Amino acid sequence: MEYYIFSYKNVVIGGCELLIERFSKRLKELNKNVALLCNTIEPQMCERFKKSNIRVDILDAWNKEAVACYLSQFTDADVIAVTFFWKDYLLFQITNGNTKTLFYAVHYQSLCLAKKRSNFAGEITKKLAAKCIKSMTKRGCLLCMDEQTKEYTKNYYKFKSFNPSILRISVVPAEIEDSLLHDRATQKEFNILAIARADFPFKGYLLGLLDWISEHEFDDDLSFTIISYGAGENILREKIASLDKIKQRRIILIGKTDYDKLNSFYNKAKLYIGMGTTVIDAAQKGIIAIPVLPYTEKLVVGDFFYNDYRVLALDNLNDVQFKERIETVKRLSPDEYYSFEKLSRKLVVDNYSNNQIVDNLINHIKQIEVNKTHVFLRCLELIYRLKSLCIL
Repeated sequence: MEYYIFSYKNVVIGGCELLIERFSKRLKELNKNVALLCNTIEPQMCERFKKSNIRVDILDAWNKEAVACYLSQFTDADVIAVTFFWKDYLLFQITNGNTKTLFYAVHYQSLCLAKKRSNFAGEITKKLAAKCIKSMTKRGCLLCMDEQTKEYTKNYYKFKSFNPSILRISVVPAEIEDSLLHDRATQKEFNILAIARADFPFKGYLLGLLDWISEHEFDDDLSFTIISYGAGENILREKIASLDKIKQRRIILIGKTDYDKLNSFYNKAKLYIGMGTTVIDAAQKGIIAIPVLPYTEKLVVGDFFYNDYRVLALDNLNDVQFKERIETVKRLSPDEYYSFEKLSRKLVVDNYSNNQIVDNLINHIKQIEVNKTHVFLRCLELIYRLKSLCIL
């Protein structure tokens, strides 16, 4: 009997958590045993998982002893642990070498340890991590969400070659009436939508957007909708309050919103800016979408999703002007806009469909080799100890 365990320490309403939900629901449809393992979980997310009959297990502590105790109940099962962070991967791999443990890198920096440490401990950890990543790749224990993550990791560790398998993040393609696409293509108001947690500097582009609004003049038909909540929500509200009254009236800031209630905002949007799953969500609704750069409080935008569906977030600064992107979309005729709506949706269905992605995950897991080698486990143990001591 196989048991899929998705490990995610603190579950909130976020892109990765909703990805886990989509994966889990599809696995349940395929009669697979599935559990979400966490340390904390927001009530709303817990309700979502349980409503879909997905088992939710909450540990009181997040350490080797707690994970070992948890795994002891699965002695008669073949456990497949899907992890998204180094520490979670280490916990499962060190605790039980018989578990098929997968590291799914869903952020372009996910695999890059010791980025903020140039000291001796940082350099040692980086070398250990590089050895482990090579072993993980060879044995099929590593998946990257896209080519960007793969390339960034390769450059960070200075690998001569690095060829992990790619498993794209997914959405469940929704049926949309053609009339809605035509309505958006012909609507006069130009609403720009952004949806992200108020988690700064990670999602600092929201602050950058407000700075852009403050510094630029724009046509009367332009408006902005920001849906955000979290630790930095008051920072957003204060920043909006500091703008002149005319610009304040152009901005709607909406707090915590249920994922299932976002459609009304998507339907009114003409352009979307964001990163990760939200870019795919917008594109599958037919909205022209643009990925942005994380970890900065500047607004740095990339190319349109329909020009390169593989890029869901930027990893470098560029000279692209947001105003130019807006003007490009505004110059489109209704027929041209409609054609890009259709193209965006097709790219999502062809490349990010949840059923196909989960099938790919299942097939990949069959190829994973369990690694019990002493050297590999010792490297992992050293990394774990360094992280536990907060040296990294």
